[in-house]
Amino acid sequence: IEFHEPLQYLSETARELVVKIVEDRLRNAPGVADGERREDAEKEREREKQRQLEREKEREKDKEKDKERDKERARQMALQEEEDEEREMKEKERAKQRQQEKREKDRKKDSDDSDSDSDDSEKKEKEKEKEKEK
Repeated sequence: IEFHEPLQYLSETARELVVKIVEDRLRNAPGVADGERREDAEKEREREKQRQLEREKEREKDKEKDKERDKERARQMALQEEEDEEREMKEKERAKQRQQEKREKDRKKDSDDSDSDSDDSEKKEKEKEKEKEK
């Protein structure tokens, strides 16, 4: 069936409906034999069964695609989670290392200070001794 300009913009299901209506009207027109109507009805039922099967196959394919997309999304999320955990572990490790370095630096500074303190106290003691001697 050829569609005139206004009908060509209809969706496929709308076109099918229009075709069905036109075919029904032609079948039911006066002068059409009952045998032809039955044959046409059987053919139409077969076509409808085929369409239904095709729709079901498409739905199954869509479901499979959705499952695959979900699996991929879950895999990506798991990978992202692992990367985040690794990043956090590295950051914690760096923080520990910085803290350790700071402690060592502070210890070294403290030990240097205590050395200088002990030097200072020795000087003071010597000065006291000198004063006592005077």
